[in-house]
Amino acid sequence: MSTRFSVIVPCFNDGETLREAVASVQEPEPVEIVVINDGSTEEPTLAALDQLSLLAEVTVINQPNSGLGAARATGLASSSAPFVFPLDADDLLLPGALTAMAAA
Repeated sequence: MSTRFSVIVPCFNDGETLREAVASVQEPEPVEIVVINDGSTEEPTLAALDQLSLLAEVTVINQPNSGLGAARATGLASSSAPFVFPLDADDLLLPGALTAMAAA
């Protein structure tokens, strides 16, 4: 089954919430998750990024701090799915939300 969704997650020192945000992406079909490390320097964030990079469905991209818009643009350029959803690193997605939005 091909991936219909890319979830773009910009991250700048959001280590306390990043893992929970990524874990909230629960869909009945495969989802590509692209996390953009926008120049984070805090150790908890770097540790969270390292852990997430080990997951098959997550791609972590590192870049110098360029701001939220640039981080989202980097994620968009790196995604391959026809549907894209921006998710901030301190937000949560309801299970099945992407599939429901695509169906609408």
